[in-house]
Amino acid sequence: MQTALQMVANGGFHASPMAELASVSGVAVGTIYHHFASKEDLMIALYLNASKNMSKALEATATSKLSPSKKVELMFLDLHAHLIKNALEFSFLDQFQSSPFAGHDAVESLFEKNVMDVFKEGSKAGKMKKLSPDVLAEYFYNAVATVVRMQLTTQRKKVSKKDAATFAEMAWNAIKK
Repeated sequence: MQTALQMVANGGFHASPMAELASVSGVAVGTIYHHFASKEDLMIALYLNASKNMSKALEATATSKLSPSKKVELMFLDLHAHLIKNALEFSFLDQFQSSPFAGHDAVESLFEKNVMDVFKEGSKAGKMKKLSPDVLAEYFYNAVATVVRMQLTTQRKKVSKKDAATFAEMAWNAIKK
């Protein structure tokens, strides 16, 4: 799975055929198909794993007793740090979201329940815009992704803490009621 992640992150889905994945991984093609029925199944598994990793990085903040605004701010900073540290996963997710794989039935949400609850509860309590939690989460993710993409593609070493906090505040301002 790590080799597939690297191949897709570096060259895209079309530049990652199963035969080449097997060759680079040092396994037989049949071994991959033993675990994944198709390339699509492998890509879905990579997506679900990356989504789980993101949710895990946000879990402590998402389940805390903080206000919705503070949760969103800290989740922004947590997710930014996670995606910078896991640039291959970010690149994969960035490509996945605009691929045909994104429409697969197994792809429900970017985040697991604990993170989705922040958006669900914030909207229900009147603290966030009355949009579906999926839309709020997608907007939130894309706000973070924009900063990560900017940082990774311009080869900047780091977004300052002040800039990151400003971006987090901007994300909150966009979804608050």
